[in-house]
Amino acid sequence: MDPSFIPVEVVPSKTPFGLDQLRRIYKTALSAEDAIAAAPAVFAADEAFPTMFLTSATTPESAASATRVELVYLGSFTGDMPAQKATSSGQVASATTNTSSAIFPATATNPATVQFYAITNTLSFFSDDSADASEPDDPPEIAALITWDLGFGVQPGLSQPDLVAFLLTEAFIQAIIEPQPEIEPIIDGELYQIIKRKTRTLQPYAPPA
Repeated sequence: MDPSFIPVEVVPSKTPFGLDQLRRIYKTALSAEDAIAAAPAVFAADEAFPTMFLTSATTPESAASATRVELVYLGSFTGDMPAQKATSSGQVASATTNTSSAIFPATATNPATVQFYAITNTLSFFSDDSADASEPDDPPEIAALITWDLGFGVQPGLSQPDLVAFLLTEAFIQAIIEPQPEIEPIIDGELYQIIKRKTRTLQPYAPPA
């Protein structure tokens, strides 16, 4: 820290996302321009808390002398990241197949079309590793249909349970779609916000590779 910076106040707080925030307030005889030039570089670690990183340096009450300098740090006081946040949601999806384990590779004259509830599990977290291996739990397998249609009209999913069971286990296969994670560098090389998702879906039957 520049020796001309005289500590005035230290204000710890926590962001809505669970990260720690630290505001250090100083006075200095330097001009506002010189005070900013003398401040630590953005993303520099705090001297007392090495896992807190400078995100901004401002002079909100600048004057020719006795300039007020505010340094704001973001990160973790202890080095521990905020608790991971797991959520689950879903939406109606559909799938179509014209084969099954009983006739593959032959195809049926009328394709089977089903509607189902596709569950998405999401895991949001902070990490000091952009390649963090944490991931959401696999969504539960789809055990019921909303509707099904074999080409003769849409039927409610609760009708003909044996046929519905055949569609779920023989005409379609359970699959999980896992898109690329969203990785936002908060402090590049030090702190990342990561969001990962898994969605349960049905895909047309195909024999194991």
